[in-house]
Amino acid sequence: MNERAEKRNYSRIANLAWAMKNLWRLDRNFVFFVIALVPVTVLIPLVKALFSRELIDAIGAGRAFGEAGLVAAGFCAGILALNLLSEALEDRCGARQYCPSEVYQTKMAEQVNYATDYENTERQDYQEIVGYANRDASWGDCSVEFLWGDLMLFFTHGLGIITYASLLTALNPLVLAAVALVSLLSYFTTRWQPAYYEKKKKEWEKEERKKGYIQGLSDDFARAKDIRLYGLEPWLDRMLRDYQAYILLWEKRCSLRGLWGSLLAGFLALFQNGIAYLVLIAQLLEGGITVGEFVFYFGLMESISSFLQEIVGDVAKLNTRGDKIACYRNLFDYPCRFHRGKGCPLPAAPVKIELRDVWYRYDGAEEDTLKGITLTIEGGESLALVGVNGAGKTTLIKLICGLYTPTKGEILVGGRRIQEYNIEEYYSLISAVFQEIRAVAFTVFEFVASAGMDRPDARIHQSPAFLLPVL
Repeated sequence: MNERAEKRNYSRIANLAWAMKNLWRLDRNFVFFVIALVPVTVLIPLVKALFSRELIDAIGAGRAFGEAGLVAAGFCAGILALNLLSEALEDRCGARQYCPSEVYQTKMAEQVNYATDYENTERQDYQEIVGYANRDASWGDCSVEFLWGDLMLFFTHGLGIITYASLLTALNPLVLAAVALVSLLSYFTTRWQPAYYEKKKKEWEKEERKKGYIQGLSDDFARAKDIRLYGLEPWLDRMLRDYQAYILLWEKRCSLRGLWGSLLAGFLALFQNGIAYLVLIAQLLEGGITVGEFVFYFGLMESISSFLQEIVGDVAKLNTRGDKIACYRNLFDYPCRFHRGKGCPLPAAPVKIELRDVWYRYDGAEEDTLKGITLTIEGGESLALVGVNGAGKTTLIKLICGLYTPTKGEILVGGRRIQEYNIEEYYSLISAVFQEIRAVAFTVFEFVASAGMDRPDARIHQSPAFLLPVL
């Protein structure tokens, strides 16, 4: 029953759809403004290219100054209007941009601290999922936040390709074929670095967790005495430096792959522009196009080339986003063994507790900590558990408290299995004080009575001994 939970394998498209659906529920106006930006962004460079063509041909045809001025004024007014509209839409999007990451950070904190089983927080695979999701949400490039920006660019570039390709094909299909080929090859150069990251991230993430653990020892008062007593500072310092060196090596490898990908993309762009120049110059010299059309088509070629290369990058980014969003989904969908819906009524005091052949093994451990524990605690009975460190005393208490679930066997409280109760309601029956050294901002009385200081059956009496701060 306590087997390692399998991660669900979500497709990238399913992950993107999941994020879009959540953002639609969160802020529909944001979605509307993003979609409205798409046609406006496509029209602006097209209108500018048409402006250059019309103005150059008008001058070349010897039209009057006033007529050419009207053409220029009309296009300038149209471009100004489109730019103002684009800025207004971008402002609306920018005002809402950071809301999704804040919402997800809050939901993740709630999930980790309250909504999932306590036992999950100690599982290695759960910590790994939480680590990936936290880094993505907190390192300035949150997938669920910037996803819609990437999608807007993807649709913009897609619409631009359809629009401009229909115009460029009329000139010469060879130019379009060269642009498409270069863009296709650019996809692999763009994916080189992210693909390497996804392939090797488990090795890197493990070292990052080790480094974080060692750094956390500096704040652990319980271990500070042993570290000083046994002279472990140099050893821990060497380990920390080794982990930092490994992470730096990892970052260098990722950066080098990005550099080589950029250099190859530059050579491909040079090849593409060379073909375009040859075709356009040949058409111009043969009289197939005017000077204005030369400028117009070359502008189209540059725009569609940019769109094709960028849409390849968009696909690569969306693939990366989809992979990272899977961590959020794995976090929120991680299975819980205790339920928080309607449970059976809580038992009335005094409560009888029964442990029937209870076994428990910690995640990643090779042996069981508890083996075949059978015990009955009658209502009103007081019981003390004694034993050496590691004997399983705390583990047994956490099982009774509903923090852990048995690997095998069952625990009955008031004649019902703990899983039959609403776990949050069940916790109201428990007042547990675990042995951890922490400085807290309340008294022992307040801590012990935290399950409900106003309960009529609480047998806690405030006295001067209970007014000392917990150290």
